[in-house]
Amino acid sequence: MDPRLDLLKEKWSSAIGGNCLDIGCNQGTVTMQTVLHFDIDSIVGVDIDRALVKSAVFEMRMKQNQLDDLEGNQIDLFSKISFRTEDYIHSPSNTKYNTILCLSLTKWVHVQNGDEGIRLLFQKISEQLEEGGHLILEAQPWKSYTRYKMDKAMVQKLTLQPTDFKAILEAHGLQLRFEGKPVKAHGGFKERQLQVFQKTSTPNNPT
Repeated sequence: MDPRLDLLKEKWSSAIGGNCLDIGCNQGTVTMQTVLHFDIDSIVGVDIDRALVKSAVFEMRMKQNQLDDLEGNQIDLFSKISFRTEDYIHSPSNTKYNTILCLSLTKWVHVQNGDEGIRLLFQKISEQLEEGGHLILEAQPWKSYTRYKMDKAMVQKLTLQPTDFKAILEAHGLQLRFEGKPVKAHGGFKERQLQVFQKTSTPNNPT
């Protein structure tokens, strides 16, 4: 299991349940593992990269074939998972979710869309979370913004940093309930806190 899901399974398994959304699903690995290891009704995986979404659908088909070869298998991934290509922060949607996963995505949204992009991301997440629902957030640390070949000019224009995200989310009615680092994480993932926020109130003067 993905180390981040492993941590949640151990510390707060009920944070993932009901109808779920995986923003920046990549090739769908976490999306599929969510179905296999948590009690959920459905999950939608979205990614801006059409090739990654196509790969996710292929991987789901391969995984389902493996499951079908197991005697007594009753898991039907296709009945619980759907993938679609979507620029999340710029795509209108009124769908509500009980759980939203946003793993290793904030840096890319931030650099490509500026401070306003991060504000839009968190605003939309708040709007789409059911009351009592959970956001599973893994934000990349600030030092990683300049570690790779990114748009340095855009990075220099940013005034918000990942340490500001908690206050923005709180202003949108999300309260931090848990944070920790996955023990089995590798590489840059070792530096990233996994945070669980809960939607507790109506947004109040977001900053």
